[in-house]
Formats: sequence, structure tokens, C-alpha cells
Amino acid sequence: MKIPFLVTGLLLSLCLSAQQPSPAEQLAQKIAQKIKDSLKLSPAQQTQLYEINMQLHNRKMETRKQYGTPAAAAPYIQIVENGRDSLYRQVIPAGKFNLYLQKKSRLVSNN
Repeated sequence: MKIPFLVTGLLLSLCLSAQQPSPAEQLAQKIAQKIKDSLKLSPAQQTQLYEINMQLHNRKMETRKQYGTPAAAAPYIQIVENGRDSLYRQVIPAGKFNLYLQKKSRLVSNN
């Protein structure tokens, strides 16, 4: 009688743990939330920023795989990172984008 409850509990815990966002997703969401709050953006704009952050993460992961060592990948990862502002510019209105540029080191950091 106890075995079905144990199996059910194990399956439930596996399902719940599978729904946890990855560290990359958490960071992408945190950055998008900080920018939204700081610049008073809409939820739709926050979602777009999150998607951009995930695209950048995926590109950087592909670059790491392609070049193998961190030292070899670093300049190419920086190229990917340098594209962040041009992608954000498509989402953030012009007046607020200038404010973003002033605050970006604080907004895009992991703090």
C-alpha cells in the first residue's frame, strides 16, 4: 500500500523539479525585470527583453562549444555580447534607451 504513494510522490517531485527554470532562464528573467522596473516598461517589453537575453545566452553557449576553451571563445562571446544594445534598442523606446545606456552596467549585471 505504501509503494503507490512513494511512486506517486517521486513522480510528483520529478515533475516539479523539471518545471524549475534553469540558471540561464533565471538570469535572463532577472535582467529583464530590472530593466522593466528601472525604465518603467510594459510587461510585453519585459517579455521581449527576456527573449533577447535567452537568444544571447544560446549564442554564447554555441560559441563556447564551437571554440572549446574559454580563452579561444572569449573574443567571440564578446562579439555576441556587444550586440545586446542593438537588440534592446528595438524594444526600448528612444528616450528610455538613453537612460538604459546610462544605467546599463548596473542593469545587466548579475547583482
